[in-house]
Amino acid sequence: MIQMGRRVFLFAGFFAVQLLFFGQWDRGSSLLPWIFLFSGFIAYALLPWPKKQPSAIRYSRFRGVVLPDLLGYSLSAFFFSLGAGILAEGGPVGAFVALGAMGFFCLSLNVIAAWYEAYEIEVLPGGILRRTLFGKELLRFEEMTQAGPVIYSMPRWMRWLAALAAFVNWRATGPLLVQSGRHDPGISIRMKDGRTRTIWGTALPGYIAIYEALRSAGVRKTLNAP
Repeated sequence: MIQMGRRVFLFAGFFAVQLLFFGQWDRGSSLLPWIFLFSGFIAYALLPWPKKQPSAIRYSRFRGVVLPDLLGYSLSAFFFSLGAGILAEGGPVGAFVALGAMGFFCLSLNVIAAWYEAYEIEVLPGGILRRTLFGKELLRFEEMTQAGPVIYSMPRWMRWLAALAAFVNWRATGPLLVQSGRHDPGISIRMKDGRTRTIWGTALPGYIAIYEALRSAGVRKTLNAP
């Protein structure tokens, strides 16, 4: 609940400033939106963050949480306030709906940030404890049938979409080529009840410790750490 409150304050600040830019805020009180934004930053920084277990493996807070939050809320506030400004000036409802849809799409960055914030791996004597946005799960070594490395690469259909996007906008060619050539390492763990869990190692500090724990526990088909 505290995490949601922190994000609400930040979004309100961005939204108020964008309303000021698009002329939907009384110019006589133009300082107030900036106060909202400053208060949002203060609340975002000072409200309690989830406590990290000393031995936990988790993503960098700045890279995985703060940057996506700032980018997502600033972009979504821009599109929402622009749509509100167009509608207030008698513009077409279709433009408001389209801009609102883009604003909601940008909020997906904040969902990703919340997922990274909650994600945590802890290596315990009896297994691997995996905490996510939806709860926690203990993967016991004795219940694992096998584990080994996997590599994720962009699917073929996504590469075709990337090529189409690059044709429409040539500036996107470079980043899309980089993404299409990426290969992200991970660990796939199969349990006796048929469940399969994958832990991706890209930008996850301490990822090698999971390999070491699986090997030490004697889990079958665990390969050497890269």
